[in-house]
Parts: sequence; structure tokens; C-alpha cells
Amino acid sequence: MGIYTDLASTSPIPGKPRVGLDRTSGEQLLSKAALHDPSVGSAYAGADEVSVIPEQTDAGAADTYTITLEFPTVAGGTTVTTAAIAYNAVPATIEGAIDTAMTSASFPSWTNADISVSGSGAAGIDDGTVTLTFDGTSVNNIPCLVTWTATGFTANGSTTRSTPGQVDRKAAQALFELNVISGSLWNSGEQPSGLTRPASNGQSRPRYQLIRDLAIQAAVEDGKDYIYDAVVALYPVV
Repeated sequence: MGIYTDLASTSPIPGKPRVGLDRTSGEQLLSKAALHDPSVGSAYAGADEVSVIPEQTDAGAADTYTITLEFPTVAGGTTVTTAAIAYNAVPATIEGAIDTAMTSASFPSWTNADISVSGSGAAGIDDGTVTLTFDGTSVNNIPCLVTWTATGFTANGSTTRSTPGQVDRKAAQALFELNVISGSLWNSGEQPSGLTRPASNGQSRPRYQLIRDLAIQAAVEDGKDYIYDAVVALYPVV
């Protein structure tokens, strides 16, 4: 089965009217699938989050920093912040600080070391980058927005998401495939930018109900309403 068939089987969940496609939308997707039912593209396929904190050069012996992990798709939005970490802490110490914070926050199904930490230098961010890889069971395929805050020194650069965490983004792909939106694919959990309403070019555009349902489902995939809001702005009657 392709993404249209899979999406057509995603029914609304009782008590959560914003999740799932209604019967009319499902039928329209199945009619599309009869002609062409694409598989999940590589850009839309599930992936584990990998975030990198840049190297720092002006920290001193007493300086510290904290790491904040924002999970937009967990329990309606979950944010966890570590205790202060020494600027020259080694990866094992950083990983321990994350483990303690995640355990204290009762993160669902958390197991220590589900977020692994590695460094390009021997002394943490003091002489290299620090990489957080979300490869454990509790955080597989989950987007996480990682930020860090310096105390005692000026932060040199922000975190980079080298691989944004995501589930299979079938609804997002369908919005592009069905000529509803055009532009660059945004990172899961982040604000899209530069999306436009493409010309029809002779292609039959989906009914507004299906456009709305796909936008809702894409927002569920991302854990944020950003794409829903963007699509509504492009199609005001949605």
C-alpha cells in the first residue's frame, strides 16, 4: 500500500475530532490511489533526531550550561531541562545529566542512555562539538527541539538539527504530491516558511475537506499546528 491508501485508513479518533480523515476524504484518497499511490519518500520517512551543540571557546573553569529538550509530540508537548553541566564535561557526564532530567520528568517509557551523547573533542563543548543522538526506544522517530543556555560565558552559536526526528510524514507528502502546496519541506516540529499555493497546471485539486484533513493530519505528525495554520492561510475557506 502507498501513502494515500494508508491515510485513507486513518479514521477520526473519538474525543479527538482534529485527528483522522473523515469518510468522504478517505474515499477521495482511495480514488487517487487507484491511479497512483506513492510510497513514503526518503525525505518524508521516519528518522531519529540528531542534534549538535557547537564548540565553545570563551568558557572559564566555573562556567556551566543547561540543555533543554522540547518534545512537541509527547503528551501534548513536553519540555525537559537538565541541571547545570560544567562547560568541559565529557560526553558520559552530559549523558548522565540528561538521564537524570528525563527520569525526574517521568518521560514516557524512558530508559537511561536512550539519548546517546558523543563529542568531537576530549572535554565536551570546550574543545569540540557535542552530538545528541535520539536512538533509544522511548525517543525513536520523535522530533525534539534542542536548545542550550550558557551561564558565565557567551554562547557561540545555537544547536543544529543534523537529522530532524520524525515519524513517516505521509500527510505532509500528500500535500505536496496532490499539488496543494509547493516549496521546501520544513523540519518536523518547526515553523514552515516559503510555502505557496501552486498553479493547478491542469491538475484537479483535492476538495477543501480533504485539504483540511491532510493539514490536520500533517500537524499531528509534526506535533505542532504550524502547517495547519499555513494551509488555512493559503486556502481561507478550509
